[in-house]
Amino acid sequence: IQNIAQPFQEFSIPMERPVGLGISKDLLFVCDNSKLKTFSIKQPHRPSPTGNIIDVEGCFDVIALDDRLLVVHDKGLNQYSINHDNGSLSLLSQISTE
Repeated sequence: IQNIAQPFQEFSIPMERPVGLGISKDLLFVCDNSKLKTFSIKQPHRPSPTGNIIDVEGCFDVIALDDRLLVVHDKGLNQYSINHDNGSLSLLSQISTE
């Protein structure tokens, strides 16, 4: 924001119900209507989808820690390994609250 008294929207990405987001290096992760979506933010003013979308029913928060991503959802917690080269995620572990 160059002028805090007059902010303006530079770019918009249509989403259904975005909640919870996290950033790791040049990747942005967003929970959107039970899907975990990954965006490249190499150009921060123009995030671009990487095409990596994972179904995570009831996801509502993400925590990015270097090369790990924790995804909190209605039934527990998933831990993923982040591939920063292509934005892909590999499931490492799950903790269920049921």
